[in-house]
Amino acid sequence: MVKQKIIGLLVVLCAVLWGCSSSKNTAGTRWYHGFNVRYNVFFNGQSAFNEALKNQQKTFQGNDSAMIMFPVDALPREKPTKGGPFDKVIEKSAKAIQQHSISAKPKREEGRRNDPLYKEWMARTEYNPVLHRAWMLMAKAQFHNGDFLEAAGTFAYVVRIYRTQPEIYTDALIWQAMSYTNMGWFVEAEELLAKAKRGGLPNKQMEDWHATAYADLLIQQKKYKEAIPYLNTALKAEKNGWQKKHDRQLLAQLQNAKVDNTSKTDTDTLYIPSDDNKLATYQRLKMLPVIEDSLYGDAFEAYLQGYSQLKRDASLYFFC
Repeated sequence: MVKQKIIGLLVVLCAVLWGCSSSKNTAGTRWYHGFNVRYNVFFNGQSAFNEALKNQQKTFQGNDSAMIMFPVDALPREKPTKGGPFDKVIEKSAKAIQQHSISAKPKREEGRRNDPLYKEWMARTEYNPVLHRAWMLMAKAQFHNGDFLEAAGTFAYVVRIYRTQPEIYTDALIWQAMSYTNMGWFVEAEELLAKAKRGGLPNKQMEDWHATAYADLLIQQKKYKEAIPYLNTALKAEKNGWQKKHDRQLLAQLQNAKVDNTSKTDTDTLYIPSDDNKLATYQRLKMLPVIEDSLYGDAFEAYLQGYSQLKRDASLYFFC
C-alpha cells in the first residue's frame, strides 16, 4: 500500500513538473510517458495477455496425427469475425499508444552532428523508450486471436518505425514472418526470415526465436525432417512450461513421422499471391478496424504510409 502511494505521488509530481503533453520531447516527458506505459498500462495488458495465453494453451485439443507447434496454428486462416480472448490486451495497448506516443523531435545538440549514436537517435520516429512494448503486445494479441492479417500489419509498422533499433526491428520482423506462415504465405515468410538473418541476429535470444519461427514454418509446410534441428533449438530455449512439454511431444512426432515432403512443393498449402491479390490486401488493410482513425488519431495516416511502396510497385511481396 505504501509503495503504491509513493508511486502515485511520483506520477503526480512528474505531471506537475513536466506536464502530460506527448507533443513535447524532453528527458522529463520521455521519463513520464515511459513510466506510465510501463506501470500503468503495459503491466495490466501483459497480465491480461499471459492469462489469455494460459487459457488458450489449457484448452488446446491436440492429437497424435496433427503436427502443430502452437495452439494458434490450429485456428482457421480466415475467420468470419475478428477478435477473440485477447481483445482486452489490444484495448489496453491501443490506449497506451494513443496517450503516450512521443513523435516530436528533441531539441538538437550542437557539435554532435557527426556522432553515429546521435544520428541514430535523431532518426527515430518514436521517442517513448518503452512504447514498442505496447505495439508488440497489441500485435501479439492480434496474432493469438487468429487475426493474422491485422497482426502482420502491426508488426510491419513496428519494423518500419523501429528500423534503427536492431533488437526491436528483428523481433517484429520474425513475428511478421510467423503471421505470414499462419496465413499460408510461406514464400513471404521465408523471405522475411532470411532478411532477418542477413541483417544479423543481434543476440542469442533472437537466434533462438528465429529458429523457433523457422521450425513452425517448416512444420506447416510438412517438411518434418528439415524442421527437427530448428525445433531442437526452440525446445532448449523455451521457458514456458506448457510450450516446452508440447515441443518435446512434437519433436517425438516429427522423429517418427513417415511422411516427409522435403523434396516437393505442397500446392495445397503453399500460397504465392498474385499482384492483384497484393493490392487487394492493401485495400483491406486500409479498412482494419483496429487502426481506424478514432483509435489512433493522426497515427492512422502514418501507419498507412508505411505501405505506400506496395501500392507503387506491385512486384514487391506484400509488406517486405
